Amino acid sequence: MSRRGKLSRTDLRKLVIGGAVALAGAGLTIIAQAVSSADFGVWTPLVVAGAGVVVNAARKLLSDAPEGPIRTIESDSNATEKPESP
Repeated sequence: MSRRGKLSRTDLRKLVIGGAVALAGAGLTIIAQAVSSADFGVWTPLVVAGAGVVVNAARKLLSDAPEGPIRTIESDSNATEKPESP
């Protein structure tokens, strides 16, 4: 963490990366809207489906969220399963 009134290189780097991710997300939103509203004739369903795959792939590449269920401290401490009562 930086001192008050100053930014360290790490903080500046995080700000730049956060801004880039926000801009990329906005750009992907614009592209998705443009493709879904454009008329490609008989190819429209295929183009829209392909664009959806591309947008989702880009979203996955840009996000740093872990895959799978989120584990909490409580779920880790209750690792042993209790039998269900009838």
